[in-house]
Amino acid sequence: MKPEPASLRELYDNHPLTEASILERVRKEGKDLNALTEEDLCRDPQGGITDQNHIGGADAVRRLAAEAEVTGSSVVLDIGCGLGGPARVLADKSGCHVVGIDLTLSRLAAAIRLTRKISMKGRASFAAGDARHLPLLEGRIDVIWGQSAWLHIPEKKRLLEECWRVLCPGGMIAMEDTFLGDAPGGGAADQVDRLSRIWMAHLISLRGWTDLISRSGFEVTSTADLTPLLSRSATRMLRVLGGTDWPDEKEAWVIADRLAANGRIVYSRVLARKREKGGQAPLSS
Repeated sequence: MKPEPASLRELYDNHPLTEASILERVRKEGKDLNALTEEDLCRDPQGGITDQNHIGGADAVRRLAAEAEVTGSSVVLDIGCGLGGPARVLADKSGCHVVGIDLTLSRLAAAIRLTRKISMKGRASFAAGDARHLPLLEGRIDVIWGQSAWLHIPEKKRLLEECWRVLCPGGMIAMEDTFLGDAPGGGAADQVDRLSRIWMAHLISLRGWTDLISRSGFEVTSTADLTPLLSRSATRMLRVLGGTDWPDEKEAWVIADRLAANGRIVYSRVLARKREKGGQAPLSS
């Protein structure tokens, strides 16, 4: 059995979904690795081995982009971009420019290499970056993006302070993630703790998250329950993991599916707009 990861970088350095596994799947489909499109990378109806290492896949990217009103003139910041799948889908389908940042250098390198294999015309770029100290000037971003990534960030208040700083007036947060549900705890606390350890997650309730957003200079414009997507992703990931030597990952998805069915965790979409001039700025501690 593999030991639990000691850091987030270690978790993703050793993640079973990799650039190599994606390209091997594409090669087996008979595709020319020198003439790929983003559709080749993001679609695998049979095995689920894609560049979309988040719940919901490429369809969820398109739906979230529509909700956030991403257009060809938008500048999007993807915090926790991983392999760069959502960034490439956004740039490919809307023509916007996306900057992806991540702490894990191996994932960033893979994102850059995968992006070079398709024609992005410079619309998707990637850099090392920490959500607590975004490497960007104030007021330059139209949409801040996050899919199945911000659960890893413990300092959520600091994250929102940085989002507020780099967003332009009226800019949007568009994110989807796992939250604690409202169902009674019962005997599930140990299972939530186990899932959090494997995923290196810092889970809070959806209500706690939206309250924090509202106190941080934003207006929550909409929320939506997407928990059925989590259950479908559990099925997909268990298929991807198959006979591989990843017992903890398999256990995590089994636990997540069970907790979602019992209402102990939920997967939700949240959109929020930075308040216009005169609105409340984030409160410093």
